[in-house]
Amino acid sequence: MRWVRLPDAPIAARVLHTGSIAAFLEPGASALRGLLSRSQADEITFDPNIRPALLDSREQMVPRFEEFAALSTVVKMSDEDAAWLYPGREIAAVIDHVLSLGPRVAAITLGADGTELATAEARVRVDGVEVDPVDTIGAGDTFMASLISFVAERGSDGLDAADLERAGAAATQAAAITVSRAGADLPWGYELSTPSRD
Repeated sequence: MRWVRLPDAPIAARVLHTGSIAAFLEPGASALRGLLSRSQADEITFDPNIRPALLDSREQMVPRFEEFAALSTVVKMSDEDAAWLYPGREIAAVIDHVLSLGPRVAAITLGADGTELATAEARVRVDGVEVDPVDTIGAGDTFMASLISFVAERGSDGLDAADLERAGAAATQAAAITVSRAGADLPWGYELSTPSRD
C-alpha cells in the first residue's frame, strides 16, 4: 500500500465520503482526519466498514471511529461493525451513542432483517427485501452509495421519519439487487424504482 499526500486546502463539495481502513491505519488516518476537519463539504458521510484482521486492538480503534463519527453528518454501520466496536450493546443503544457524537443521521444495516435509521428526533426500522442471495459482496457499499445519493439530493438536516423511511427503503432495494447476482455488481439507476415522496 502506498499513501498519497492529501491536499492541504479545504475541499468544498456537496458530499465527502470516507471509511474503511483509510480511517483507521496510519499515516493515512491522521491525514484524512485533518482533511475532514478542514472540509467545506455540505455533508460528510462515514462508513467504518470494520476489517478486524487489518486493525489494531478495539481499545485503540474505538476512539478513532468516534473522532471520524464526530466530524460526519451521516454515519452508516453494519451490525457486525457495531458488534465489534461496542460488544454487548443493543443496536438502539449503539445508534443513540453514535448520534450523541454529533452526526445528524445514524444507520445500522442488519442483513436480511433490514436497517435501523435514526436522527435525534426520529427513528425507523426498514424491513429487508426478500431475495435469493447469490453473493453478499458489495451489499454494504451499495447501501452506502444509495444513502449518499439521497443525502446529495435531500441533505441530512431536518429529516423526519418519512424521509428516513424513503432513504432506507431505496438503499435496501439497491442492496438486494446487488445480493441477487454474483460479484460486487451494483445496480444501475434504471433498475431502481423511485420511492414516492408522500
